Amino acid sequence: IDGSLAVPNAKSIIPVVNKLRSKNFDYIYVCLDWHPCNHCSFRNNNPGWKLFDTVSLPNTGELQKLWPDHCVQGSYGAELHKDLLVESSDIYTYAGCNPLRDSYSVFKDNGRGEKTDMKDLLEENGVTEIYAVGLATDYCVQYTVLDAKQLMEYCNVFFIEDGCRGIIDADCQSAMKKFDTMKIRCITSDSDVIRGIEDRKLVINGAFQLNKR
Repeated sequence: IDGSLAVPNAKSIIPVVNKLRSKNFDYIYVCLDWHPCNHCSFRNNNPGWKLFDTVSLPNTGELQKLWPDHCVQGSYGAELHKDLLVESSDIYTYAGCNPLRDSYSVFKDNGRGEKTDMKDLLEENGVTEIYAVGLATDYCVQYTVLDAKQLMEYCNVFFIEDGCRGIIDADCQSAMKKFDTMKIRCITSDSDVIRGIEDRKLVINGAFQLNKR
């Protein structure tokens, strides 16, 4: 949100995501970029090139956009924002762990399609609906949502627009067109779909509290 690869206006999604936690979703999956310090996407590991150049990686021959070092395993930049609500029942999964390949999608890498454990985690829990929020619309969210639709064919996939922010407006619009083509539903956090999900809120002594998951 506010690290070396900050997304414009990213902090504004935190209240939206936190409010969504008042709904009784069966499972919450926290999907993190989790790069080793020698990751192939880091400009510092590709001397002679500039930030955001696209290069052919020497070990794989794949094209790679070069980013600033970000989301390095165990670093402050890989932590969730302090204002984001998390719970002990949340299920964590990690992408971008292979130093030789980048992974915009939490389901698989950008090259050979080596899969993470995301699909297995969803199938083990019998998930039939997926609601996506996060950063960035035109990269990790886009690739994850498209893979969710392709790999989880029996799932309804929802993109919550006000729970996401992107980097480049034109690329975000392109992502939205792909969502429409793939029959991924684009909704907002106050849509009828979300209002139709049971609340977790209880009124205790006049104050709202969340049922524990």
